[in-house]
Amino acid sequence: MLIKSCKAISAATVLAFGFASGAAAATITLNAPSAATITIDCPLGCQGYVGSPTASLSPTNADAYSIGNANEGNLAINLNGLIGTSFSVSDVSKTDLSPASEDFDFSVGAGIFFAKYGTWTSFLVSDAAQTVTFKKAGQGPAGLSNYGTIGTSVIPLPAGLPLLLSALGLGGLLRLRQKRKTA
Repeated sequence: MLIKSCKAISAATVLAFGFASGAAAATITLNAPSAATITIDCPLGCQGYVGSPTASLSPTNADAYSIGNANEGNLAINLNGLIGTSFSVSDVSKTDLSPASEDFDFSVGAGIFFAKYGTWTSFLVSDAAQTVTFKKAGQGPAGLSNYGTIGTSVIPLPAGLPLLLSALGLGGLLRLRQKRKTA
């Protein structure tokens, strides 16, 4: 049984490594209602949420949502409404910029992140932990005023693999110890 479990876990690990290494660079255009061109460059791949009241992922665009004050509560509530999740205020990690920036690099983990510019907020999903670039060209809303992540932090696969292997080893040792006690 333990051998079958190890085979299944190693197959899942190979699939995860294959998926992570296959990520391609992406430039997402933020669909703000203005004459400005606003993009986020993701060297390791990302997608944007589009649509309302229910959003889906797009490999090229992210809609601009007017959510009011981009406090942690509003961010969680609006994202929950768009994609059917149940994030709370404590799941939101936000960084404010003052003054707003038209060209700014920031780091995100694998998972959901957001960018607020002017009165608009876009939600995106990063394929991997990476540094992304917000760029604004032309007249339109103010530059990037805050950004952040929503959701639990993800353990990177290189760090997660030793953790997984040590947990499996500990489980095997405990099972072996139980067998010896019953014999």
